[in-house]
Amino acid sequence: MKALEVLTTAAKIERKIADIYDLFRKAFSQEEETSSFWETLVSEEEAHAAFLDAESVMVRLKPDIFGGAILGAGILEESYREIEALEKRVEKGGTDHKEALSIAFMIETEVVEKKYNRLIETGDPYIKKIFCDLTKKNDHIEKIVLAADKSGVKIRQ
Repeated sequence: MKALEVLTTAAKIERKIADIYDLFRKAFSQEEETSSFWETLVSEEEAHAAFLDAESVMVRLKPDIFGGAILGAGILEESYREIEALEKRVEKGGTDHKEALSIAFMIETEVVEKKYNRLIETGDPYIKKIFCDLTKKNDHIEKIVLAADKSGVKIRQ
């Protein structure tokens, strides 16, 4: 994948995660605090996508930043497929708060952070900076763990 494809695919992933969190927000809309928690995560995921969109603009304006680097970023396509499958599962409904938190934790740890970290290892300094900035912007894992603790929900760590 070229740098632009990496960034646009990552932005699609972030938007898809926002869609899942929005499904949770809607599912728990009667619970103000819980709904607000999910709404915050939706906003932050949308901000991540906007950040990646802005970086994509930079790549379009200055493609030489990457020196035409080709990145083995099939991992992002795999992540997108995993997120789509999770979204279909959540769309079926019946997800309780415990399961929603467990799904969010899995998304953030297994599908996003671990795979973004593998992408960071590509060696391209610009990609490394973008994804380091992205993963440092909001600590969703910590927020999810705190929400789970507050709700008395055990999620694997």
